Amino acid sequence: MNIEYMEEYSISIWSTDFYIPELNLYCEIDGDYFHSNPLIYPNGPVTKTQKINYSKDISKNKFFEKNNLHLIRFWESEILNNPEEIKCKLKKLQKLDM
Repeated sequence: MNIEYMEEYSISIWSTDFYIPELNLYCEIDGDYFHSNPLIYPNGPVTKTQKINYSKDISKNKFFEKNNLHLIRFWESEILNNPEEIKCKLKKLQKLDM
């Protein structure tokens, strides 16, 4: 898509999978199992690992929201099963004045 990005970008105590400077956008790619995708785990996290990651995800989301930083999350299955949808979301964000 010709979008410039940085991998494993750190901000404060957090690390994100990607940062897109042009959009001032932080991106996380959440594994369906490790982050307990609600489409697969409708009752929430089951394992200890899932519960820890879920708690961290909530804390990270709160930090970004509190600091008025834009964070977007994509599920592993979204990327694998419907990459065109991801591209559409990113194209829409390029058009927004973030």
